This record gives sequence, C-alpha cells and structure tokens, in this order.
Amino acid sequence: ELRLAVTEERFEALAAAGRATAVIGEIEAFVAAHPLRERARAALMRALYAGGRHADALRHYAAYREHLADELGLEPSAALQRLELDVLRHGLDEEPRAPGRAPAALDRLQVRYLRRPDGRRIAVAEVGEGPPLVVAPAWVSSLDLIAAGRDPRASLLERLARGTRLTVYDRAGTGLSRGGAPVTDHGLEASTAELEVVLEHTGPAAVLGISQSGPVVVALAARRPDLVSRLVLFGTYADGPVTFPSAALRAAAVGLVRAHPRTGTAMLAELYRPGAGPDGAQHLASVLRESADPETAAAYLSAVYDADVTALLSEVHAPALVLHYRGDRVIPFRGGQQLAEGLPDARFQPLDGDYHLPDASDLDAIVDAVLAHLS
Repeated sequence: ELRLAVTEERFEALAAAGRATAVIGEIEAFVAAHPLRERARAALMRALYAGGRHADALRHYAAYREHLADELGLEPSAALQRLELDVLRHGLDEEPRAPGRAPAALDRLQVRYLRRPDGRRIAVAEVGEGPPLVVAPAWVSSLDLIAAGRDPRASLLERLARGTRLTVYDRAGTGLSRGGAPVTDHGLEASTAELEVVLEHTGPAAVLGISQSGPVVVALAARRPDLVSRLVLFGTYADGPVTFPSAALRAAAVGLVRAHPRTGTAMLAELYRPGAGPDGAQHLASVLRESADPETAAAYLSAVYDADVTALLSEVHAPALVLHYRGDRVIPFRGGQQLAEGLPDARFQPLDGDYHLPDASDLDAIVDAVLAHLS
C-alpha cells in the first residue's frame, strides 16, 4: 500500500515539474492494474489534459465512474467530479475557484473534537447548509476515508450534504477518534451516550442510522426525544440476536476479524457488495482495516450482534423513514421490516437489489425520499 501511494506521489510530482506527459504510458499502465485508485486516475486525467488529449481524459473519467458504480455502488468523489468539470470547461490552467463559490462537498469537512462523558475525545465534522442531519457511524468508520470518497457511504453523504447541514463523526477508537488508552466499552450504552454528546453539540436534529448504528439511534431517540426530530434508518435492525441467529457464525466472524483481519474483512466486504470483483473486495476490505485496528473492530462487531432495542421501539415517537434492500446479505430484510412494524410513526420503503448500502443507481430515489422526509 505504501509503495502504491508513493508511486502516485511520484506521478503528481512529475506533473508539478511539467513532465507528466512523458509518463502518460506509465500512469495508464498503473491505472489499468489498479482501476479503483482515484488518485492515480486524477493524475492520468491531468497528464492527458496537459498533453492536449482532453477527450481521452474525459473517457478515462467515464470509465472510472462506470467501474466504480459496478464494483462498489459509489460515485466519483467531489474532487474528481470537479476535475471533470474543469476538463470540460478547459479550465485546469485557471486559478482555483474560491471555496465559497463551490457547492458543499465532503472534502471540505470542518473537523473539531468533543469529549464523551468518559473524557475521550471524538472527531466530529460538519459541512453543508439546510436542515440539520446527524449521521451515526456504522461498525467502524474514518472521516478521512469519507472525505476522500472511499467509504461505501460516501456517495450518499455527498448528495445529502448538498441539501442539509450534515454532521458526521468517528466513534471512539476509530478513524480520527483514535488515540489514548484502548477503548474498554464498545457496547450499546456507551455508543448511545456518544451520539448524545454529538446531538447536544449540534442541537435538535434528524438522525440517520445506517447498518449497525440503527439500535444506537433508536436507543437515543427513546431516551432523548428533545434531541431527535426525525429518524432515517437504512439497512438496519432492532434485535441483534434475532437478526443474526447463528451464534456459531457470529463467533466465527468476530474471531476472523480479530485474529485474521485481512481474511475477515475480505469476507465481510463480499457480503457488503455481492458480485464485486477482486478490486472491489480489496477496496472495501482496506477501508474497513484503515478505519480501526483488529481488536477494536472485533469488539464493535461483537456489540453489533448483542444489541437489542426491541422494547424501546414503542417509545420512539419521532417520524421515521425506514429503507432496506430486499436481498441484503449483511442485515436481512426482516430487520427493516421489524423496525417499521415496531415504530409508532414509520414509513417503510423497500428497495430492490441484494446490496447492503446505497447503490449509485438508486441514489436519486434514496436522496429524494430522505430530503422529503426531513422537510
């Protein structure tokens, strides 16, 4: 990984020295071998543009966008989308646009640190304007990876940041919230208290719970209705033991992540994105590994399986939108059905497909539904 990153840095250094066109062939070979590395793709587009090959630069962007959607269900990052626009407008040689003239984007996240009740610092970031929306982290996450567009939720969050004041954070021990003594409590109560700290900072807001963060969001909505105005629950559940009934499979997954993180995260990545090729599975596995160390990831995964907020569903009166893919292999469809049936004020929107997280082809419909619910 370090060697690949340094290779990309070398391409950028050559471009800065005015020598990018001399190594276009080398960059093309690198991109062909590593088609999901966006930094290299950007270097290639810039080199082709510098060589007067604008159409080829746009062709490479289109090929990347199609491959990224097929493999990961993602859209190119905001930075690469801006690069495409600059190529289209023949504007790469112009002065950079002032930040205030560009729409909100995840690569402009403003990060600050808050303290949990136990004194630990957690990284919190905000971007965008509009109705406030707080996003609870799923299993593990990293604000750096979200900002770079590499996180599997990034395309959805990028779209939402254009119509909301979006707040995202890294839970203790993950992403930018790493550091200090090891986290000892990875359970539902500690995670709920953490979300409460974030909402006390933002003020009352809608809360988006994706994947494993659903029980945390439900628990806080029941405990602090004054802080939670609306709920959006995507691909999640209420009762861990019922949703994941096989104790043997649960123990095996936790054990693999702890003792054999490369194998364990690769296995889970294949569940997240069925049918993804080796490049896609490798990308997702690297995102998971870069977000947390194996012990932290395993401990949070174990807590996912134990969480049960079924008894709290009737106490949540905030209007809720529940979305779930019918063929989800990470959290079965019945998890979303259970939530919609148990919440007093919920609208259930099933989605066709075997994905776990939003697919690029469904983003328009998903974002429209979420923004309509928030308004």
